[in-house]
Amino acid sequence: MGRHYRRSIPSNMLLSILLLFVLTAALIFVLNRLYPGHLLPPADRTDDIASVQKKPDAHTQGLSSDMTAETVKPAQQNEDDKRPVMALVVDDAGEQMKLTKRVADLSLPLTWAIMPYTKYARKTADLAAEKGVPYLLHLPMQAEVDKKGGPYLVGIDMSAKRIRGITASALDTLPDPIGISNHRGSLATSDKNTVEPVVLELKARQLMFLDSSTSVKSVAYDVAKAAGITALKNNGFIDGTPDENKIEANFKEAVNDAVIRGSVIVICHFRPATVNFLEKLDAKYEKLPVRMVTIPEMAGILAMRGGKTDPK
Repeated sequence: MGRHYRRSIPSNMLLSILLLFVLTAALIFVLNRLYPGHLLPPADRTDDIASVQKKPDAHTQGLSSDMTAETVKPAQQNEDDKRPVMALVVDDAGEQMKLTKRVADLSLPLTWAIMPYTKYARKTADLAAEKGVPYLLHLPMQAEVDKKGGPYLVGIDMSAKRIRGITASALDTLPDPIGISNHRGSLATSDKNTVEPVVLELKARQLMFLDSSTSVKSVAYDVAKAAGITALKNNGFIDGTPDENKIEANFKEAVNDAVIRGSVIVICHFRPATVNFLEKLDAKYEKLPVRMVTIPEMAGILAMRGGKTDPK
């Protein structure tokens, strides 16, 4: 039988091999630090890549590599558009949803006015938020035909504290109104003492006021301006009739007025004939001699141009 002999490796050689392994590992570590990505394959750097690559948000998607959300400012994209501006407010939202959903599908710039405490008020506000539509709280105020105010109706027989409380409670029913417009209110808006508490609540919340101008005696716009809040004034109603031809004629008259004046705000409502008209307008509004804008856009443009919507 042959014998097998096991030759032992000298201890000094083992120490040399171990030392060489340690030096090699240290060299690889140093080189990888100096030249990252050249020694290790991409799979070994997944965590590092994930830490610097973020999914683009809605504001940066579609932009080229040298154009970010900070360099692209939408508000400045229309600075060269010197056309007269026109804002269309759709009043009395919150009572129904079928017409509201039809209007929500339009690309036409609109601003809604939502009645508080109505059946679909909150649902309408949520739909406005989903579609990116700015909306006003349409605050019920005492008209000349009303004998007095009520639990939700701002009236001239009320104390300033009560008026402000009604205003605050109504504003709290909707998540993000841009301000208030008066629903009816031909008597209340003609009384400075009645309007002031409403305006004070808006000022405290940094919200705006749109005077619906339901009376030529209204002082609401002037009171709001004097208080230093953003205030605008309605210049007319286009759908006092269910006749679509008349609605269209009224709208054309408002467009002509905007061309002459430079800016116009008009009001319509969530009514069948009006919605039919708006759907037709949606297909051609970009060809108008005026630029259609929302109420917040109107306020910004007028501030920039130094204009106003007071017809006086």
